[in-house]
Amino acid sequence: MAFGSILFTSGNNATKITNPFSASAAFTVAVGNLIIAVVGERTGGVAGSTTGITDGLGNTFTPLTSGTSSSMGCNAFYSIVTVAGSSTPSAATTASAAD
Repeated sequence: MAFGSILFTSGNNATKITNPFSASAAFTVAVGNLIIAVVGERTGGVAGSTTGITDGLGNTFTPLTSGTSSSMGCNAFYSIVTVAGSSTPSAATTASAAD
């Protein structure tokens, strides 16, 4: 599929970040699909704590970038799917009591 279609979006609004931090639902992926996972945290202007993403299928996630603003930290990762099935991305984060 040349530019493809969006298969799934998930927002997981939490008042406190947990470790691991998981998507709210599973979605089905096929070999060759592109998964982009972005985790934003209220950090007070320091880098986000997300160090990696797993999906329960064994697909490899590569860091895209990280960024900060005066109150947020953000980390992004991507995976070109090599293992098809039901994916539930989960982020390895540092648990925080900060909102």
